[in-house]
Amino acid sequence: MVLQCAGALGIAAREGHVIEQAGTALSLGAALFVALRGERRAAWVVAGWFFAEALYETFTGSEPTAVLDLGCHAARYGVPLAVAVPSAMVPILRTAASLTFIGHGLEALLLKPIFVSYIEVAGNRVGLVISHQVAAGMLRVIGTVDVVVGIVLSLRGPRPWVAGYMSVWGVITALARVVYAGPAGLVDCLLRAGNGGAPLALWLGWRAREGAAVTPTREAKP
Repeated sequence: MVLQCAGALGIAAREGHVIEQAGTALSLGAALFVALRGERRAAWVVAGWFFAEALYETFTGSEPTAVLDLGCHAARYGVPLAVAVPSAMVPILRTAASLTFIGHGLEALLLKPIFVSYIEVAGNRVGLVISHQVAAGMLRVIGTVDVVVGIVLSLRGPRPWVAGYMSVWGVITALARVVYAGPAGLVDCLLRAGNGGAPLALWLGWRAREGAAVTPTREAKP
């Protein structure tokens, strides 16, 4: 939560308006208050800001895929919401991670231009020349997988292997911003910390539950 707020403030300072800069600064302060003082109620400020921002971008964005922003940004407001409401942490994180992956998967299937560029540039970084057609084909596969795992995670019951995959892939896609833009992409990477953080929290919780269930069984054996 702190990382994504720091990233948002960095982006706002670079290209945002005064209102956006003030809102992200307030969110970062609230996130630090939660982290340092354990005051969960302050997380409502963070969740409210990122939800309002996602809602605004959904209705005012100029890109054809802007209509998906409310879902794509679900991890940004879902993570602080889960902190604010710990009794519903698992369903909130599950929903946030699912919506984020489904939203980004649909963007990939619609061949969002910046996603195509990420693949082409990543190939160039390792000495591969990836054509636009090949990048588009890869993006369709990635998008399909994202939608499938997002749907599977939304189903009832623990899905640790799905959450584990999503946490790794969420980190990789966040780091793609650094690969694409260099050090300037670090703030964009930090903003997306929740994309890998939300499923990681689910994975850790489910694995801990599995361990707790196995331990009494072993102790009961003579």
